[in-house]
Amino acid sequence: MKTIWYVSATISLLCAALAIWLSATAGAGPKMLAAAHLFILGACAALVCVITAVALQSRRVIPSAVVLLAYAATFVLFFVSIGNVR
Repeated sequence: MKTIWYVSATISLLCAALAIWLSATAGAGPKMLAAAHLFILGACAALVCVITAVALQSRRVIPSAVVLLAYAATFVLFFVSIGNVR
């Protein structure tokens, strides 16, 4: 179970980094779609990370929850910013 937590945490953080990099360096098109897919994959990995941490009853619950909340906040801010585009 610890291995699952480490793998899902690594996937989540790598997906976040790649999504940020693609969003910053790419224009509209397939790379932006890839960034969205990476974001979804990272959020799912963060969810697995939280579930695994709760199952392990370890101290990893708080960092896992912080990563999941960061994904949720990013998702909300993304949709708020869509409304502000004119």
